[in-house]
Amino acid sequence: MSRNISLPEQSTHITDFFAASNNEQFAHIERDDRRFLFLRVVDSKKCNTDYFSKLHKLMEDPSVISAMLYDLIYLDISSFDIRRRPATDEHLNQKLQSLTGFERFWFEILQSGSLTGSDISSFDEWIDRKFVATHSLITNFKNYDKNSERYGTFQSRGIATHLEKYCPSAKSNRGKSGHSKQVRGYDLPSLQIARAEFQKAIGGEVDWGDSSVAAIFEALKRGYLVDEGAHP
Repeated sequence: MSRNISLPEQSTHITDFFAASNNEQFAHIERDDRRFLFLRVVDSKKCNTDYFSKLHKLMEDPSVISAMLYDLIYLDISSFDIRRRPATDEHLNQKLQSLTGFERFWFEILQSGSLTGSDISSFDEWIDRKFVATHSLITNFKNYDKNSERYGTFQSRGIATHLEKYCPSAKSNRGKSGHSKQVRGYDLPSLQIARAEFQKAIGGEVDWGDSSVAAIFEALKRGYLVDEGAHP
């Protein structure tokens, strides 16, 4: 080796980035992400010039900065694990907004309680265990995502891969779909179990709310009016 060539020196280096955005979706986040920390800033102080004026003055006060540093220096962090990122609601929200393709469609199904997703015009209620034909899922998905076959034909294997990940209780089987003969499809668990399995896969508790299509139809079955919580 030539004496003019020096070997590179290695040193420990950590780079942290901070970014702020007004957009609802800041970045594409994978479901198993362990690096990002997302925090939503409250809007209670929005346009409060008096509050921010006082805050700015405090930041320029050496005694305030000294007091803050004192608290940070003597803060007990002996039980803090730097490898365990705080799991925030906003981090989960970013992951949900990052869902695409069939994963996004499956999330819409779980939200609405209908195997057609958010399409109320062709409601297919799902509450208890139920069989669904593979061709029905593919058709419903294509109707939901018009670009689903932009880069190639969407095949049944794609459904199997996603269900293994997000709904492992769904089992491949043969059953009747409408008035047709037996076809290939899946025995789905109850909607409650499917939602629980999705939450486990996505890594957070989703607020499903009571405004799903299934909840609305269930309320109508019981004879209740959905509008403004009124009842007969």
